[in-house]
Amino acid sequence: MNKDGDTNINIKIGSDAPTFNLKDLDGRVFKNFPNDRYTLVNFWASWCKPCREEAAILNHYNQNYGDKLFVIAINSTNKDNLASVINFQKTYNVTYPILLDRLGEVSKLYKVTSLPTTYIVDDRGKIVEVLYGNLNSNELIDKIKKVTLSR
Repeated sequence: MNKDGDTNINIKIGSDAPTFNLKDLDGRVFKNFPNDRYTLVNFWASWCKPCREEAAILNHYNQNYGDKLFVIAINSTNKDNLASVINFQKTYNVTYPILLDRLGEVSKLYKVTSLPTTYIVDDRGKIVEVLYGNLNSNELIDKIKKVTLSR
């Protein structure tokens, strides 16, 4: 939410990415986007087949391009369950932070209506790309490269 708690903010390319406070699986609180690199914010659920397919791509970017791209995954925990999230992390050897949106507030703030939904935020905190729904691996990779790795 923004500083006033307003969830009726504009979410579009070029707008400021809303900030939020969410805990990861270890209970650490994530508060801000890093200002030294781009951030990929992936909204997902463990039961979502395309989300499972994207896990390997997100791992690849986290492991190989972490100096240019910070990857975080926000689990729609209000539509999922914690045991399944933990199992997903283990099954897919997830190396990027998984944040828990237990009440669905951040998903609502980002106007997430389908899973997966991915936002790419630049190093100034601006939204530079929004990827909705079931994208194939090549599309996702191309869009990530377009806005982050080619700069």
